[in-house]
Amino acid sequence: MRLLSEALALMALGVAGCSGGPSHIPPLWQVPGAAVSSVVGNTIYDLRRVQVRNFVMQHERSLIVEIDQGGGPLLAQGFEMAAVSPPKRSALVAELRDHPEIYRLADNRDRLDVEAMTVAVMVYGS
Repeated sequence: MRLLSEALALMALGVAGCSGGPSHIPPLWQVPGAAVSSVVGNTIYDLRRVQVRNFVMQHERSLIVEIDQGGGPLLAQGFEMAAVSPPKRSALVAELRDHPEIYRLADNRDRLDVEAMTVAVMVYGS
């Protein structure tokens, strides 16, 4: 009986990659390409995220002023770095300004929570 259930599980996995409908399991012949593509995509994202985080850390005080003012050249530069499209930028500035409990340190509202700011900018980015 156990052998039969193992065989059925293997067949189900094999069929899942070959179905004509939506599936998160790629066909077997696409697995190597999908793996390489995923590694490349993740590496590019990780590099961009580190750049954005370093930028936020380096320009923290000026970014706070620009967030409070509703925008500025450093915010625009950071948004460009994170690939935030221009139509999304005003919504992101509003989000950062209107929720200091999320994007600023709890014990010092004059400081950014660098990680939260980085995550927000990267989420808005494409």
